This record gives sequence, structure tokens and C-alpha cells, in this order.
Amino acid sequence: MPLTRAALIVVFVFELKASWTDIMKPLIFLRDTGLFTLPLGLKTLVDRFNPTAGGQGEFQYVMAASVIITVPMIAVFFLAQRYFVEGIATTGSKG
Repeated sequence: MPLTRAALIVVFVFELKASWTDIMKPLIFLRDTGLFTLPLGLKTLVDRFNPTAGGQGEFQYVMAASVIITVPMIAVFFLAQRYFVEGIATTGSKG
């Protein structure tokens, strides 16, 4: 089990990122806009401020929301970075 810990943590981080950035599943299953996930809320915000859709083209709100949404994934990466390096180091060594 100690040898698989790094690989399992890397798989967990990849699956967390895939779930975090998923737009289609919440769009299909959620009807209440108060329950939307952050990426889906960002898409709604982009649609609202898009000049081609009648918005004002004020993308500073969209950029600020993008930074706020990205920060948790960056934090998860920095917390799991040690396991990425450990996984690379253990697969490259011969026993």
C-alpha cells in the first residue's frame, strides 16, 4: 500500500479537477440556479456580460471570478505536488 499512495493521490487530484471543471453534468441535473457549481456559474456570468448577447462587455467581473474559481485547484496542486514528484521518483528507480 505505501507504494500505491502517490499514484492514488495523483488519480484523486485528476478526478477532482475533472469534477471541478465539469459543466455538462450540473447543467443537466440542476434546475435551481442557486445550486450551480462554480464553473457553471462562471459560464452564466460570461453569458450575461457577453457583448454579442446584449451585455455590456464588462469582462473585469468575469476575470475576477475566474481567479477566484481557479485558486482552490491551485491550492490542491501545491498540496499534492509532493506526491507527483514522489510518484515520478519511485517509477524511475530500479529495485
